[in-house]
Amino acid sequence: MKIPKYPDDFYMIGDRRKEVTDEEINEMVNKGIEVLNENKDVTNYSTTKGDVLVIIDRVHNDEGHMFEISVCRQHERGFVEE
Repeated sequence: MKIPKYPDDFYMIGDRRKEVTDEEINEMVNKGIEVLNENKDVTNYSTTKGDVLVIIDRVHNDEGHMFEISVCRQHERGFVEE
């Protein structure tokens, strides 16, 4: 298994020329929360549009659970084969 080394094995995601609006990002977040609420056994949701990555994790604590939401612009990605 070759683990990628940053920055050499990573590449930019999305089209920086395509502006993703705050409204579009909010729609991405709302869709993710909806998916996680409908599927209690799913712990993670992610989606991309343009150069934006939205990651939502179900986080458990003593009082139940909450969602941790990350919004990333101009992110880079690498892959590892199993």
